[in-house]
Amino acid sequence: MKKFIAPLAILLLLGAGCATTTPGEEVPLMPEDMIEETSMPEEEMPEPTVSLSGDLTDVNDGDATGSVDVMWYEEMGRYQLNATFSDLPELEEDFFYEGWVVRAEPFEAVSTGALIMESDTEWSNSFQSTKDLSEHARYVLTLEPDDGDPAPAEHVLEGNLE
Repeated sequence: MKKFIAPLAILLLLGAGCATTTPGEEVPLMPEDMIEETSMPEEEMPEPTVSLSGDLTDVNDGDATGSVDVMWYEEMGRYQLNATFSDLPELEEDFFYEGWVVRAEPFEAVSTGALIMESDTEWSNSFQSTKDLSEHARYVLTLEPDDGDPAPAEHVLEGNLE
């Protein structure tokens, strides 16, 4: 696992052209790919064309956990990601957590935005796009300094989406 982390970190740093966010803001790689949050009764939702999920592992030997669900609705032209996290390390001032979906070939990392604190121990990351990102089959959670640098920073949780 550690042999994979270092190359991924380097690749993510090379992908610095990707979007960055400020705490509480959800921004896709390209703003025109973002869609407005809409609610639709479950009985009216079509079946997703692609459905992926994965559990996230703490890469720093901590107790943090996470899970991610991704759906692509071809009929609606909608990509939807919902992630939940618990027991993340407490944030220091001027830091935030940011989610990323990663495609290995050709390499691309797309920010899914900053996490939202739901309670003292629970966090979430919700993201929608009109672009099908279902080939981005890895999720990485990073701890980011609020310094304006768009490059991904310290990895906290990672996992594959299957």
